Amino acid sequence: MTTERTAKVTADFNSATGEMRPMHGVGQPPMMQTNDSLMHYLGEAGIPFSRLHDVQGAFGSNRFVDIPNVFPDFDADENDPSSYVFGFTDVIISALVQQGVEPFYRLGVTIENYPEIKAWHIFPPKDFAKWARICEHIIRHYNEGWADGFHYNIRFWEIWNEPDDAFFEGGKSFMWRGTPEQFCELYVTAAKHLKGCFGDAIKIGGYSSWGFHHFEESDLEMKTDPPKTRPEGVHRFAHQFLQHVRREGAPLDFFSWHSYVSPERTVKSSFMVRRLLEKYGFGRTLNIQNEWNTTWYFPKERKTAMAA
Repeated sequence: MTTERTAKVTADFNSATGEMRPMHGVGQPPMMQTNDSLMHYLGEAGIPFSRLHDVQGAFGSNRFVDIPNVFPDFDADENDPSSYVFGFTDVIISALVQQGVEPFYRLGVTIENYPEIKAWHIFPPKDFAKWARICEHIIRHYNEGWADGFHYNIRFWEIWNEPDDAFFEGGKSFMWRGTPEQFCELYVTAAKHLKGCFGDAIKIGGYSSWGFHHFEESDLEMKTDPPKTRPEGVHRFAHQFLQHVRREGAPLDFFSWHSYVSPERTVKSSFMVRRLLEKYGFGRTLNIQNEWNTTWYFPKERKTAMAA
């Protein structure tokens, strides 16, 4: 027995409130290794974006998307096509493009659970400038045909994922085992280099913040006391990052963040993020919320229409 739910939608065509944007983008594409037999569902649903983060599970199966997978030997020559392993990621991106889904490419690494036992790839790159050049060649491969590549014109290139969880559990981050200052430096180095190479053909941003659902009006001002909780650390990180990017004159085409709470609290977070961006002079920066699961705390609702 099923229970149908209905919704009443009204529209006032005499009042223009702005552009309506699609809200049904997805995260990892539905592929098992190189089997793309389920990808057609994305095309049939008109999915606009698929964000390429944590693709194929732990460590990106050591094959997909992540910088250490695409460029496995950091000491290799970043200008030599033979230093790169594009083949596996090519399969995923080509399948998305064939379905009319735009890839949203995360430049960085997959989450590493249990870092207290062993962390592998979540440390700061040992050469920020070289890391930026590696990213450059990945973009050239997919947008300019470099190294037997493609001309997919992928627009969104996101630097890292949730480095602001570095304050969690005394700095035992699942994403970034460096300091906030080091991440700010990496972002500025990479963003300046990549925009210098490609200009307005791409959008550079980040950093996929852990989230702002604890953000209150008072948090629009940067606190002077050392953060004691994860939310306080997230807030401090955001202020520090935006201050640094503004001071260094680095590009920030979009600011991305995450939410695993109710729609109401997510909407509140969105307004807070917008006000925070405006505070630091990034009023024209795109406000992108690109991880969202309202059923994180309601597991019985997963795989239901409510979750969708």
